[in-house]
Amino acid sequence: MKGIIDRFADKELAVILIEDTGKELHFPVKNLPTGAAVGTILKLSEVDGDYQITGIDAEDTKKQATHSAELMDALRRKKQGSKFKRN
Repeated sequence: MKGIIDRFADKELAVILIEDTGKELHFPVKNLPTGAAVGTILKLSEVDGDYQITGIDAEDTKKQATHSAELMDALRRKKQGSKFKRN
């Protein structure tokens, strides 16, 4: 199972979104793996409804970052300005 770090709340909690279930988890920042940041994809395991972080999925994190950068570039390339002409 995988989740993505969506944001940090109050600098002490990481908000992690689980794609498969649509759940939102809150983990203490001190319990995150070294190098974890917003957008990092984490490997998770579930035992009796309790979630544990088992590591960082570096490959998927890199793919996600590349995809996001490509989307931002496409938005920047779009023509800017109003569709309406001034008289």
